[in-house]
Amino acid sequence: MFFSHYSLEAANAVFTYNLAASLAIFGDYELARTRIILCRHPVVAFHVKMLEMYLELQTGNVENCKKLIALDTPQYF
Repeated sequence: MFFSHYSLEAANAVFTYNLAASLAIFGDYELARTRIILCRHPVVAFHVKMLEMYLELQTGNVENCKKLIALDTPQYF
């Protein structure tokens, strides 16, 4: 499927990511996690992965963070 970087879906993904990142900064990790699930556009895919790892670490789920790293970059694990 072709994704345009200048589409309404891309703008919505960036907005949703920014909302989730803001919620994480203010410490509302569970609400940030529910918002980041909605954000699945290639424009923000890398940022979403990093935010998911940050949320896992902040909630004390180190093993889940290791699993995310192993799935995305097995050469570094």
